[in-house]
Amino acid sequence: MSESEKQEQTSLGKRVVFGFVVLLLFVSVLGTVTAIGLDRTAFDDEYVVKTLEDEDSYAGLTEEFQSEVSENLSQAVGEGLPPGITITNFDANRTAAESISESYIEAEFRDAITGLYAFVHGETETLMMEIDLAQVRERLQGAFETEQVAVDTPVFVAELSPADTPLPTDSETVAALSESQESYEAVRQQLRVDVAFRGLRREDPDRLLDAVIDNYDPEEYTAEEKQQEIDAREDAIRSYLESELQTDEQLAARVGQRLEEIGEQTRADIEREARSIDQPSSVTNAGANLGTTVVDGLVGDMTHTEYTTQLENSEETLQTEIAAAIDAEIESSVPENLDLAEGLGGEDGDNLDAVVLVFSLGGLAVWVLPLATIVLVGVVYWLTRGPHRTAATTGKTFATVGAFGVLVGYVVNPLLRRFLEGQATPKGEAEPSGLAQGGLAVVDGTLSQIGLIAALVLVIGLGLFGLVAADRRRKLDGVRDALGLRSYVEQRGETDTAAAGDDGESDTDASSSSSAADAQSVETGGENDTDEQ
Repeated sequence: MSESEKQEQTSLGKRVVFGFVVLLLFVSVLGTVTAIGLDRTAFDDEYVVKTLEDEDSYAGLTEEFQSEVSENLSQAVGEGLPPGITITNFDANRTAAESISESYIEAEFRDAITGLYAFVHGETETLMMEIDLAQVRERLQGAFETEQVAVDTPVFVAELSPADTPLPTDSETVAALSESQESYEAVRQQLRVDVAFRGLRREDPDRLLDAVIDNYDPEEYTAEEKQQEIDAREDAIRSYLESELQTDEQLAARVGQRLEEIGEQTRADIEREARSIDQPSSVTNAGANLGTTVVDGLVGDMTHTEYTTQLENSEETLQTEIAAAIDAEIESSVPENLDLAEGLGGEDGDNLDAVVLVFSLGGLAVWVLPLATIVLVGVVYWLTRGPHRTAATTGKTFATVGAFGVLVGYVVNPLLRRFLEGQATPKGEAEPSGLAQGGLAVVDGTLSQIGLIAALVLVIGLGLFGLVAADRRRKLDGVRDALGLRSYVEQRGETDTAAAGDDGESDTDASSSSSAADAQSVETGGENDTDEQ
């Protein structure tokens, strides 16, 4: 192999190595810009917290929490209540708003974010991202009072009573029982007349007809005709029975016994219906007790005062039990804490491990990549042996990275923000949720920060280009003179003269020296190894 071929191979090898080093320098500078940008934004918990605050994300989060709690309250308070039971003066939205403040949500989420970043930065071994809702539960428990439960006894008892019950437990009759003493006595008397009428009509119709038909002869009527006569003379028969119940103790006793039998059956029916209500046993028992109180008023021996007293006590008991059940439902509708880390790491925790790895590498890259950049610039100088070529290569690399970063930070970023906002906006909503808005702002701020750093890198790269161009045009000779350095042109002239006159023995030697100098000029961008030596 000739000397010229060896030189060409050496030149090609140096160019390949040089190109690879420049590529590494590009990657290193790009990584440095990215790492510093992330370290100052998305990888910094204080920046994330501040961004969420600036974007008013905590207000949006508070509204979301209040809305969810309000919905849970509405379900806890309004669903599953039996007919006749209503809730008054309870505003679920107002109660939720009073129980959950923006400052409370902000403090809890600030702690959660701090816990997340402490974990991914390796400061703690356990991921703690819990929202403590104990204070919210305490406020909600005191927000509902027994007085807010209204019991409409006539409607409640009418709904509990079977349709075929022999007792008049319809809402009008039950309401009349507590309306006044006169109406109470009238309902009870009417019931006893009804029982006596039905019983005697079935067992002793002749007694009824004998009381209202002069010279009544039972032999003159068939069984069917007797029932027809009873129907025709019902009003008169009932008037007779009202008087008879006052004087005939035996009839009154028979009616009382029958009423007790009917009452027992009705009580059992009401208790069975009460247990079918989708409420805790304490509520169903209190409801059954209220129903049996009405039955006692109909068939028992209570005075009106005794009845109303027992009825009020039963109503208060039912109110208290329903209020307690609602309190328990409210308490169960809001957990003691909300674990934001649940499911965050995937089934095997691989997602979380990947995040921790990224943050660890990011923290390391902030220090390693700038040092690597400095080392690679030194390698470029070692390969070129020329400050101008080193500065030009470094400037070109910095300018390329800077231009790319500026493009991402100030052109791509707004387009990406609009796209992500469209993806994050729920269907039917005008904008993303509070937390999503904050996340988008963090992404936007991160890319903007990278763009800003890239702009500085671009300026440095263009500055290096400018310095090289100015020096080659002798614009920096004054600076060189002040530093005691020869001008770039003088150094080039001396180098060219030395290369042309080296050995000076033959034209062949001179030609050979000239060829070597040209090859080196290609490798080093027109500079000789003696530049600025």
